[in-house]
Amino acid sequence: MKQEKRGIYNVTFNDKKATLILKDIEAIEDAVIEYIAMYVKGFHLERRDKGRGAEHIKLHLKGNSKGEIKLQELLDIGHSLREYLKNFSEPFIDEKGKDL
Repeated sequence: MKQEKRGIYNVTFNDKKATLILKDIEAIEDAVIEYIAMYVKGFHLERRDKGRGAEHIKLHLKGNSKGEIKLQELLDIGHSLREYLKNFSEPFIDEKGKDL
């Protein structure tokens, strides 16, 4: 868990490009690769105010930003993902068929 948080921090603020987030520890131990998620550096397009990954999420760490999050919430994203999947067992799919 400590390595996961360090990886998330390094993708967000340093030069690391991606890090593993373990969705289900038992599944990883059983070598089921489909249960691995990646947290990636991503991008942010200022002119359209859209983006993905760490570059976009970093904007939400600023105080009073729309959709503001705390650093601890970001670092606990792996834990939150595992808790969500424990309760719902599959990702949320929006009306356009995309998982979030």
